[in-house]
Amino acid sequence: MAQNYPQILPSGFDVAELARDSKLFEQLSELQLLFNTLSEKLNDTTIAVGNEAMKASLSVYDYVKAGAKTQAGLKTVAEQLQQRFKKTKSKKTEETK
Repeated sequence: MAQNYPQILPSGFDVAELARDSKLFEQLSELQLLFNTLSEKLNDTTIAVGNEAMKASLSVYDYVKAGAKTQAGLKTVAEQLQQRFKKTKSKKTEETK
């Protein structure tokens, strides 16, 4: 618009700088969209991996609890894991309040 009507602009107005700024704004907006999309995908992946890790950890905990019934050495480990999972459960309960 400024290039089409230079007569309405003050003599010191830099139309070329406006064009450069506008082009840079477009480029940065495109990059921002790409980064936001990437960030959302990274967040989704992080949540999914965390979920899988938690499921696997719970399975290990179940195996340790079962093994503790027959292997004395696992009883201490099961008790330690029980404390760890109790803390996690307590935090989740507090967050939902």
